[in-house]
Amino acid sequence: MVCGLCILTLVPSVLALEEVLLDTTGETSEIGWLTYPPGGGFYRASSDPPDAPCTGELSSPLPEKLSLVIGSILGALAFFLLVPVTVLAVIFRRRHRGTGCAEQLQQYSSPGPGVKYYIDPSTHEDPCQAIRELTREVDPAYIKIEEVIGAGSFGEVCRGRLQPLGQCEQAVAIQALWTGGTESLQMTLLGRAALLGQFQHPNILRLEGVVTKSWPFMVLTELMELGPLDSFLREREGHFSNLQLVAMQRGVADAMQYLASFAFVHRALTARSVLVNSHLVCKVARLGHSPQSSSCLLRWAAPEVIAHGRYTMSSDIWSFGVLMWEVMSYGERPYWDMSEEEVINAIERDLRLPPPPGCPPRLHLLMLDTWQKDCAQRPNFDQLVAALDKMIRKPNSLQADRTSWHKAGSWGWSSGNPERVLAISKKAEEP
Repeated sequence: MVCGLCILTLVPSVLALEEVLLDTTGETSEIGWLTYPPGGGFYRASSDPPDAPCTGELSSPLPEKLSLVIGSILGALAFFLLVPVTVLAVIFRRRHRGTGCAEQLQQYSSPGPGVKYYIDPSTHEDPCQAIRELTREVDPAYIKIEEVIGAGSFGEVCRGRLQPLGQCEQAVAIQALWTGGTESLQMTLLGRAALLGQFQHPNILRLEGVVTKSWPFMVLTELMELGPLDSFLREREGHFSNLQLVAMQRGVADAMQYLASFAFVHRALTARSVLVNSHLVCKVARLGHSPQSSSCLLRWAAPEVIAHGRYTMSSDIWSFGVLMWEVMSYGERPYWDMSEEEVINAIERDLRLPPPPGCPPRLHLLMLDTWQKDCAQRPNFDQLVAALDKMIRKPNSLQADRTSWHKAGSWGWSSGNPERVLAISKKAEEP
């Protein structure tokens, strides 16, 4: 393409040169004459040839046209050199544009038709740069710490207020790093903040900012007044309808569907990793948490995680099914007081958690779908959201199965085969 443009640029110059040559060699040229006056000075233009030959005669258009032709040729050559240099510069700049994290950090493409990315700060050669670009630095002068409300993996968690200059005051949770925390601990805390700050969804905990320019380092998130979902439900057992409980599950599923669009694997999805605000909105938290071993969260772990430590979106589906069971049982501990070995043996024998008291049969069948041993047979989060939406639109489908009301600890096991459970449920409904 570039060569074609250059050839087109050179063609007029060649034609002009040909015209000059024809004009200067023709016998009847209408160019006119220039004579040099005897006393010196400039050439004098005349429409008629001079009476006597003059050694100073010269065709005027010849030098002018030659200059034009030479200039055109030089311009074409310059264009010929400039265009490829410009093209190469643009390509190089696109490949190495800026120092933004989005170009330099690890990228994860979604499996769907659209492509989304999230950035894992831990994979970047300069994690500090990732944190600077993916989080918002907050001036400590705008922060007011009110009271300690707990302790996390990195230090105390406080309730506080954040009021940046010219903005409204808002309640925040403040995670402060332990005094004397190692550099590795600092980077882990801030790296998780940088990860959280990339996701914007109404059912995902919102990052408000970080403090990294003064000690102690702090991470500020929106305040979730009612705390973790499991303890929230235990303290309010029996206070909610099945419709409200399913709506909570639907919010979590929607957040996980959003994360799945980035091919993001949570790895630690439990009712405890979901927080509840004063409006009863459930929000997924603890993004970026990597269990030290599969036994840490064994009761929520899929068989492939227990056996091979392989975390995928399908293993998140399994964990979500256990979370559904936790919600319907008002925060009951999965598998109760069974040992880890007993839990593993039960799962290997295709035994699954039974329906909690008052759990609608259709909802328990959906749980069983998420606990399919073959991960390829499990539904995805799109399907789970659609199924929960359908139940919410038809509240009559959420009527409790009274035949499943038993005391905790005396519940029977359910087979991993949904058809068998469905047959049992239908038999129980017969008069």
